[in-house]
Amino acid sequence: MQKKFFGILADLAFGLQKKQFVYEKLKKNEEYFYFQQPELVKAIQELGLFMLENGIVTEEGVPLAPQNETDAINNYFSKTLDEWPCGKHPHFQNLLVYQENEERLIYLSPERTHYEVTSWCEELAAASQSFNYEAMQGAVYEQFAFVSEEQYVFLRKYIIEHPIINLIDKYEFNQSGKKIGLTPDYMDKFIETAFEPIPENVVGICGFCKWTVVKTTFNKRCIDRLCYNNTDNFFNVEEIKDKTTKLRLKPGVMKFMSLPGKDELELYEYCKALKLDVALWPDKDRYDLKIVTPSTVLAVDVKSYFSPYLLAHHIESKGIFKNLQGSERRILVVPDHRVQKKDYIQIIRNILDDKEVESMTMKSLKKIVREEAKRNG
Repeated sequence: MQKKFFGILADLAFGLQKKQFVYEKLKKNEEYFYFQQPELVKAIQELGLFMLENGIVTEEGVPLAPQNETDAINNYFSKTLDEWPCGKHPHFQNLLVYQENEERLIYLSPERTHYEVTSWCEELAAASQSFNYEAMQGAVYEQFAFVSEEQYVFLRKYIIEHPIINLIDKYEFNQSGKKIGLTPDYMDKFIETAFEPIPENVVGICGFCKWTVVKTTFNKRCIDRLCYNNTDNFFNVEEIKDKTTKLRLKPGVMKFMSLPGKDELELYEYCKALKLDVALWPDKDRYDLKIVTPSTVLAVDVKSYFSPYLLAHHIESKGIFKNLQGSERRILVVPDHRVQKKDYIQIIRNILDDKEVESMTMKSLKKIVREEAKRNG
């Protein structure tokens, strides 16, 4: 029941995000008129059917669900889950134990004429089967199938360290790649797969992740709420000069590979400073870091999600720690800046229900790493 509800939330989020995108495009061309977004309408219908099937109904047996798109936007999606008209129903309250009930999907304008999706909505949309961010990431992973382990590490690090590139960066990429056996044709294809031209609505460079800040109806935004939290709310952004000569990572690559990769590289450098034997993405990404000490081998997978429920959904759909070797100690680590909920780690442990996987914060892992380094002398 909880899993199905999560899937419907993700589809609603995708529909809301796509409707906003179409609205902005029409507004730019001064062609705006009222329209319904098919993906959103379908998801709203699925929500109504879900409520009926699970007894979340009025005394007369009518589903406690939106009657139409306008009702959904005004009375559901612009409010937190526990404020929905069905929020007091006991069956719905059972669902809220497993969701971000203090979040809302959209910010609605005072005139109720337009809205903007929230960061939570964007994160949910990325979990929708209809969303194309994972397709962007998947296309890059397809390119990795043709390279060696050394080349793989070079390419992964390049994506993490270069959210935006110019002509000189591309030349240097080709020169470095050539030294480790990558062909010019492959490198051109890789850049084409991972990067895209900078859109017109980009207003500058994010001071946190170094990707692009865009101006929307309500405010300025980057790829993740981390960017907003770790800057001056984009009040001051570095201008991008001559956009036509630059490329940026595609959104799905930035969101799911580059941004979380920064935590992976930071942990790698931390272990190197402690003189530990550490490797990034062993055997082309069986997991993120392999840390070898005299007493153990730590198999570390870094997962960077604000919501423990989104993380749990990702693990259920994608799996974790495949093809482990020998006595590798499995550790799922969440960066400290992602742990907003007090019981985040415990939620993950409860959902995973796998005693062989240790779930912890980055702070806790670094403590283990320091202790291992001491034993190492």
